[in-house]
Amino acid sequence: MTKSFFALLLCIVIGINFFVIFKTLPLKSLMAKCTRACNAMAILGMGVYVVYLLAPNVTVACISYSFFTGLISAMLLTFFSFVYIFTHDRMMPKYISIPIHLFMLLDMTNNFINPIWNHCYEVKKTVINYVDTYSVTNSSFWYVVHFALSYIVVALIMVVLVAKIIKCASVYKRKYVSIATIFMTVILLDAATLAVKLNINISIIFYGILAIAITIYALFIASRDVINDMLGLVVEDLNSGILFFDNNHKCLYSNQRVWDMFCYDKPNFERAEEIYTGTLKKHPFEENRKIVWNDSVEINGEKMYLTVEAQQLFDSKNNYLGCYISIIDETENVKNFEREISMVQESSRNKNNFLSQISHEIRTPLNAIYGMNEMIQKECSDPGILQYSNDIKSSAEMMIDLINDFLDLSKLEAGKMSIKESKYDFKSMLTNIISITYIKSNDKNIDFYIDIDSKIPSVLMGDTLRIQQILINILSNAVKYTEKGSITLSIKCDIIDDIANLHFTITDTGIGIKDEDKAHLFEAYKRFDYEHTGKIQGTGLGLSITIQLLSLMDSALNVESTYGKGSTFSFSILQEIINYAPIGDFTYHKPDAKIFSNINRTMPAGSFYGKKALIVDDTEVNRRVLSSLLKNTGIAVTGVTSGFECLDLITKDHFDIIFLDHHMPGMDGVETLNRINEMDNNESYNAKIVMLTANTGSDAKEYYISLGFDDYLGKPILPDKLKEILNRYLL
Repeated sequence: MTKSFFALLLCIVIGINFFVIFKTLPLKSLMAKCTRACNAMAILGMGVYVVYLLAPNVTVACISYSFFTGLISAMLLTFFSFVYIFTHDRMMPKYISIPIHLFMLLDMTNNFINPIWNHCYEVKKTVINYVDTYSVTNSSFWYVVHFALSYIVVALIMVVLVAKIIKCASVYKRKYVSIATIFMTVILLDAATLAVKLNINISIIFYGILAIAITIYALFIASRDVINDMLGLVVEDLNSGILFFDNNHKCLYSNQRVWDMFCYDKPNFERAEEIYTGTLKKHPFEENRKIVWNDSVEINGEKMYLTVEAQQLFDSKNNYLGCYISIIDETENVKNFEREISMVQESSRNKNNFLSQISHEIRTPLNAIYGMNEMIQKECSDPGILQYSNDIKSSAEMMIDLINDFLDLSKLEAGKMSIKESKYDFKSMLTNIISITYIKSNDKNIDFYIDIDSKIPSVLMGDTLRIQQILINILSNAVKYTEKGSITLSIKCDIIDDIANLHFTITDTGIGIKDEDKAHLFEAYKRFDYEHTGKIQGTGLGLSITIQLLSLMDSALNVESTYGKGSTFSFSILQEIINYAPIGDFTYHKPDAKIFSNINRTMPAGSFYGKKALIVDDTEVNRRVLSSLLKNTGIAVTGVTSGFECLDLITKDHFDIIFLDHHMPGMDGVETLNRINEMDNNESYNAKIVMLTANTGSDAKEYYISLGFDDYLGKPILPDKLKEILNRYLL
């Protein structure tokens, strides 16, 4: 009864093994092939053992038992191969694998031929409880060798598993522990069977169960661990350092890249846990369970820049598992970026220096052209020559505007332009802008209308220079692109507490802008609709500068335009109110056109008798131009070519005003000023010193005044500017 029941149980296990084999047949992998081999050997072993149990005679029992013992060796070899594949130690040394396989094959052969010579053991038929059964005499030397070889292979299997358990990270140990436990259980059952000397070898059924277990585990459970191992290899090859921490802040895993970054010879998980705990205090996780920050550390005297990302990990039930930290060494990127920034800055400096130098070189001859042309207008009465002179003056002024635009754009691109706020009289500023626009619109016979809100506060805080520059740029463009019709400047004001919100609108009836050109309207050097604008002079820098200046004021330029009908430009700026008194009704009477004639813009004759002026400039033509402009004013003019001559002369004579050029050989204007201020008992100590330079720009005046100059006069010298300075300091 026992024999039949055990045979039935073996048949059931055999059926399960067949089912497992057929289920794994579609799987094409080395692991699948190996587990199918284990199952096949287990099926054969259990099958011949069933034959042994149900053998009709001693001969059949002897043959089947011999094959059973031989197949035990075959099963152990397949299990041994499975363990090597499963633990990824496929490169087993030949001096180990060849002897093992050779001895096991000899053991199999030795057992298979046992029925011929009965040299290993003897099978006898006995009757127990009226049931025929078979017993085996195990006293043979070869039978002992068979068991010794079998247990040597089992021991090697266990050694491989234990070594893997010791070497691998804790998160991967469970799969090797599971397989080792299964093997150990089967071997203990096998040993127990031998120890109690059962007539039925029940361990064979556990070999079959072992084959099923390792197949199911290896193919349907451990495959995920194999993927994890593959991911681990990928993680090891990453350029970033990776660390995994459990929910108790214990470091479970790290790739070698982490330790290479920080120059550690071997992993130091305790140090990693200390750093991790301290880091979390400074960088708590955000709502998305993630945090990214930049850091820097000093390694062997060199600074290393890092980007660190930490991500918390939760399971499907929202249980906190731990987190991983990714560390990327950005040092090389930072250095490359710094090099690029340095190159850009160097390029920007070179460009600025080049533009400044070009500006200086152009302004020097332009000063002569402009100044001498001014003398022609003062001293000549021939209408034809005066018309030529007016054309020269217009061209010179156009060149001045062009140079100023280039310099301003260069400063904006270099980030050197800033807003400098100060108190200003709004009505006075507006009068200047309208005067300039009236002059330009009058030349083209275009109507210029103004609509100014009467409640605008009289005194505001802001950068009046930049506001004027913005308005003049837009109004100049309106005049430039309007052939007939009108231009309207409208200014409205909303007062909120101590802030005036000024709304500027400039409308023209000019050529307008095509829809496809609006997107590129503010690009520097861009010109559109060349068929209609090709004859209009300009570079297209005005609007590009304007939008950048508005951006510095936290504002933007809005454009509405209908091609062929005109355009409307508008913007708003916030200004702090200093004096709430409104400007009232603003009216401006357009002067007679003669006032704008260059012929009448002369210096007042004989207004400054008794005054002395010293001109310090190394260029003769510049001295001659300024001397000519001061002609008939009553001022006694002296000219010298260097700062050294200036210092020598002012110790001997008194001057009321000194025009001091900036760039001079030997000693420049700034150094000369400093030397004058250091002199004792200087008779010209109270003289007003005016910087005379071709280095012009929208903030040049503030720069030179900050150096100690009383005022600033740019080249080419404009008579009106010179007149203002003389009136300010000599009257």
